[in-house]
Amino acid sequence: MQSAFSSLDWLVFVGYFLILAISSFLLSRTKINSSRDFFLSSNGMGMFTVAISILATSQSAATFLGAPEYSYGKDFTFIGFYISALAAVIFVALVFIPKFYEMKAVTVYELLEVRYGKDAKKYAGIMFLLGRVLASGARLYIGSLAISMILFNDIIFLHVAISIFILVLGALSYAYFGGVRSIILSDIIQAVTYIGLVLRSWYFCIIR
Repeated sequence: MQSAFSSLDWLVFVGYFLILAISSFLLSRTKINSSRDFFLSSNGMGMFTVAISILATSQSAATFLGAPEYSYGKDFTFIGFYISALAAVIFVALVFIPKFYEMKAVTVYELLEVRYGKDAKKYAGIMFLLGRVLASGARLYIGSLAISMILFNDIIFLHVAISIFILVLGALSYAYFGGVRSIILSDIIQAVTYIGLVLRSWYFCIIR
């Protein structure tokens, strides 16, 4: 079966994942002594680095594939999500982050436990996990469709399942070995990649 990818496409595709693999390997050599090192990187990441990572994290295969189609076929109401997200980020930075530093908390669930007790922490955690399973499962499925088309040129069940396994294995590997430092770095690579491609597309579509 002939792939829709050209040699240059495969070079970019493989090169991107090689960069992620090499960066994860290098970061895995950083000594991690505790869970705080793993999840917080000893508070050693810069503010703008983390900000770019958060921006890239909010983008997914659903955003890349679904938002343009929805906006083209219907309207631009989807942008309201990002406007409200910007307001939420400002609120969190002004209200919650100082509280986190004050009590040296890692997650919002620690804050909930201190303010409202263990039950609030437990039930909020359960609801978050359920929501993430449903939302992330949909995003993973959408991403696996693209991988299946790249690797197998179809989207039959077996090939989609293999694509999901590849995506999960890749994400788990660099997250496990490098901790949050590896995740942030991969997000920055992702942000630079898609913003660069947007600018390049804009150049060819508008200027040329």
